[in-house]
Amino acid sequence: MRRRFDEGGGRRPRNTDQVGRISAEGDVDLRGTLGVTEGVPVGFKEIRLRFDIETDVAQDRLTDLLELTDRYCVIFQTIQRSPKTFVKLHKVVR
Repeated sequence: MRRRFDEGGGRRPRNTDQVGRISAEGDVDLRGTLGVTEGVPVGFKEIRLRFDIETDVAQDRLTDLLELTDRYCVIFQTIQRSPKTFVKLHKVVR
């Protein structure tokens, strides 16, 4: 299913006056990352993403865009689901 997020229903040229900014911030206890305090977890406790978009598109269309992004963004879904990960070390002798 394809969706366009312009009000006119037609394709917008790539070069538009619409501007956006994405910012990410999070909470992390560096004592864990730096190994300063035993028992403090390594990594972010919370990650927040913010999308600021200058556009004339109706709010309901932007809400649709956010819902589709939540559903189909590979990185977001990977972070949300915390997949099993494995680390291996192979010694190579030359």
